[in-house]
Amino acid sequence: TATVSFTLNPTVSEAVTVSGDAVTINTTSGEIKQSLATEEIVNKPTFNQGSFLSLAETFTGYQENPTSGQNNPTVSSGSSINFNGTGTRGATFQINGVNNDDSSENQNRQGASLATIKEFQVITNIPSAEFGRGYGGIVLVQTKSGTNKVHGEVYEYNNVSALNAKSFFSSVKKPVNRRNQFGGVVGFPVLHDRLFGFVSFDRVRRTGSLNYTRDVLLAGERNPANWFLKTPANNTPANRAFIQSVVNRFPADRVPNDSRSSRTYAGAVGINQPLNDYSGRFDWNPKSGDSVTGRWQYTRQIFDNEDIIIGEATRQNNKQQNIGSTWTHVFSPSLVGEFRYGLGLRTTLVGIKAGNDTPIIRFSASPVSGSIIGNAGAFPITRYQTDHQFVYNLSAVHGAHNVKAGTDIRRQQLNDFADNFSRGFYTFSSSCNSVTYASSYDAFLNGCVTTFQKGYGPFFLENRINES
Repeated sequence: TATVSFTLNPTVSEAVTVSGDAVTINTTSGEIKQSLATEEIVNKPTFNQGSFLSLAETFTGYQENPTSGQNNPTVSSGSSINFNGTGTRGATFQINGVNNDDSSENQNRQGASLATIKEFQVITNIPSAEFGRGYGGIVLVQTKSGTNKVHGEVYEYNNVSALNAKSFFSSVKKPVNRRNQFGGVVGFPVLHDRLFGFVSFDRVRRTGSLNYTRDVLLAGERNPANWFLKTPANNTPANRAFIQSVVNRFPADRVPNDSRSSRTYAGAVGINQPLNDYSGRFDWNPKSGDSVTGRWQYTRQIFDNEDIIIGEATRQNNKQQNIGSTWTHVFSPSLVGEFRYGLGLRTTLVGIKAGNDTPIIRFSASPVSGSIIGNAGAFPITRYQTDHQFVYNLSAVHGAHNVKAGTDIRRQQLNDFADNFSRGFYTFSSSCNSVTYASSYDAFLNGCVTTFQKGYGPFFLENRINES
């Protein structure tokens, strides 16, 4: 028998070592780059899947545009992209390196569905010469491409008025409206390892009606026997004909029904606003050291509203296209050349539904809403923009040095017919020609015009801009 003495010591040790490199300070460039990759873009909640502008809200230095009417393709207050106090008209935009600027409104010409975006980047604070056209944010969008595997996604966003609360101030039945946005993308191979395709579509259908509140004429004011009672000297056939033409613009069946004033009507106005966006991209590797990429995008928006008080509503028919192709050639492991051509097209057509000669009428101090009938004095608009862009970049590496040189040549053509009150702008107020009337509507019925404004042409602008 043998006796052995030993001690058990069942200890387990584990060590985790965490190391990190210190952030390197860029001492050669003052520009600041912030970006979002595909997964971050997909995970960000957004109301409009077809607009990339909301992505910029996540970046440092972003400031909201305080003015209404931003990102409007017709009469805009500028872009919602505003960084570090540079203003809403200082940003410049590119999609896959192709210019995407709206030269008349100083904003992006065309959006891009979030499902098509591979990377979204904003450059601020002293960008390099390559992006020297904007003093604000430089907004760069890189789109997805196809691969050797078929991959895609579909989406739908639906918003209906039944799920929305009624306005606290509304005294009428909540209008019925709906916004349905749906689309999808798919990437696929055409030739294994050589040729790939990527296509997308995005559609929005916004229909139904919206709240509508306007101050209207009273029943007694529609009666010609009650005209010119205070200023009979103004009772001329021409004045009567003008007053009658304005009275006819107010539908007789839209009578005051709002408790806020004796002349306020509240109801609903119909809308029909279809929006479509399509894009296609190919990536081709013809041989080692060469790659060719091409992309086409087509967008169309129609904004159509019911014309209740005649002359208020417009119909907008807007189209944008973006076509770009890039050829990259590797001369050697240390020398790469890149040629790019871009074509941007924009058509903006806005017309007054009642006719582009419908005068604008303003009733000063109207009790609640609708002091101006006739829509904006800048309408109608007929606008065509064509941009050609030629880019060549040469990048070289020599030891520890990187050198990049290039040229960016742009030829821009903007044919713009933008009206400026050629239809006439009449203003009526209770105090007119040293006479005090009961209201601006009373002055109107007595033929007393406080101010009249009319623009005289030509309103056609032919812009030709060459940059290099």
